[in-house]
Amino acid sequence: MSPIANYTTTVPVDRTLVEIQKMLAKAGARRVLTEYDDDGEITGLSFQVEVGGSLIGFRLPANVQGVSRALKDEGVPSKYLQPAHVRRVAWRIIRDWLRAQFALIEAQQATLAQVMLPYAITPTGRTLSEEVEERGAHRLLALPSSDEEARS
Repeated sequence: MSPIANYTTTVPVDRTLVEIQKMLAKAGARRVLTEYDDDGEITGLSFQVEVGGSLIGFRLPANVQGVSRALKDEGVPSKYLQPAHVRRVAWRIIRDWLRAQFALIEAQQATLAQVMLPYAITPTGRTLSEEVEERGAHRLLALPSSDEEARS
């Protein structure tokens, strides 16, 4: 198995963020907000898009710790494990994912709301996927086991 996408990138985070913001604007984003941690590092982007006549917020977090663990697990050279490099990789992965989602939208295979739904910001300020994970609502989406099907 080869290492994760973009693990050798040299593209600075700020350049990637500009690329992402341009994609979001092209897709109809009305506002884009950059989120930072206490150290001044960018941790996510939030944006608003009109869906069904209402502005809906979405948050795209960069899971830098997850990318770092994946790189370590894949045994990449230590130069690719430096925090600044891992942040570059995390944001390039998000950019690539967004490009793929926008290709689906442009090809009319999905709507922005459909592809971004897990990242929709709920009234609690958390994303829908965070709410689902915390509340155990994933049980509602699980397919019935063969025993359950036999009983129905």
